[in-house]
Amino acid sequence: MSGKRIRIALVVEKMPLVPSGGTEAQLQQLITRMDPERFSFLLCPIQPFTEEQIRSQAAPVVGVNAPHPLKPSCWPGILRFSRFLVSRRVDVVHTFFRDPNMAGIAAARLARVPVIVSGRRNLGFWIDRKELFLLKFFNRFVTRFSANSELAADTACRKEGISRDRVDVILNGVDEELFRPADEKEKTRARAALGVPSQARVAAFVSNLRPVKRPDVFLQAFAGLLPKVPDACALVVGGGPAAERARELSQSLGLEGRALFLGRILDIRPVLAAADLGVLSSDSESLPNAILEYMAAGLPVAATKVGAVPELIADGENGLLAPAGDAGALARAMETLLSDPARTVGMGARSREIVLSRFRFARCVREHEEYYTRLVERFGRRT
Repeated sequence: MSGKRIRIALVVEKMPLVPSGGTEAQLQQLITRMDPERFSFLLCPIQPFTEEQIRSQAAPVVGVNAPHPLKPSCWPGILRFSRFLVSRRVDVVHTFFRDPNMAGIAAARLARVPVIVSGRRNLGFWIDRKELFLLKFFNRFVTRFSANSELAADTACRKEGISRDRVDVILNGVDEELFRPADEKEKTRARAALGVPSQARVAAFVSNLRPVKRPDVFLQAFAGLLPKVPDACALVVGGGPAAERARELSQSLGLEGRALFLGRILDIRPVLAAADLGVLSSDSESLPNAILEYMAAGLPVAATKVGAVPELIADGENGLLAPAGDAGALARAMETLLSDPARTVGMGARSREIVLSRFRFARCVREHEEYYTRLVERFGRRT
């Protein structure tokens, strides 16, 4: 293979939040850490962004300008992006999530990009008959599919009719140095900065506040927890379409002053430093970054038993699992963990051990470098 760098365009929904925050931030970390002598990246969000956001990115940013790729008004943007891919002689286009999959694949196909990779990082909870038809149409132009868990790969194959031998799995990773357990001084400082009593028992809920993440279940569980653990406090981090409704529910449950809504936070490490427990209440997940960040920070986790969550949380070992949608069961799990400090500390230490043994970010970086190299060796690249 030529010694020239492999040119990769990552097509995402929105600009990443760093140093933490979902798929986009995971990609940002990959861009930063992969060998710059071998790989060059373009970050291509389909949603609008600001000049200020561009300044925080690790790679050049090119807007696709097609936030709703099925609308005719978006096709000029897709055509412009296609011409750009040709002009920059991009070797690989890697797309993530529904709208980027459509817009990015269309542009890459028109540009005759040698390698088109389509990501699967959830369990397709949003797929209806119309979406399935569109997915199958665009899937015809995909070179390979990528997934962040075996379950996500198997689900995509079952729902979309993809052959399993066309799907490659690279597990998520977490920066174990960026996210690390806080000592007592760090915890005290973090709580003081957030306005949390030093002796409170604190549950962190970090999420993109969308309906599938079920912030309502978390808040109901927290309300059910308070009679048993009256000094409990909840830190709710994130924004999204369900944020306002979650605030309204919190007020109706009488949680004002007990559940603190912190909004979108660029750096969640102080929140994790202040916490005793991490919580996830989703109805559907693949391999959630939020849980990996909780674990790297040395926290036990109370989570719903969905998707690949049991691959991260061994029930009773580094956390407790509850059925999806069952606020009572989640409340009991949180109570068990917060009522036994020694057990909480031990489970948190086990969480950290699992991250260090299986989910170091260096492993994720190495596997992506090998993956892109194999793809251009097999399918070619721009000359």
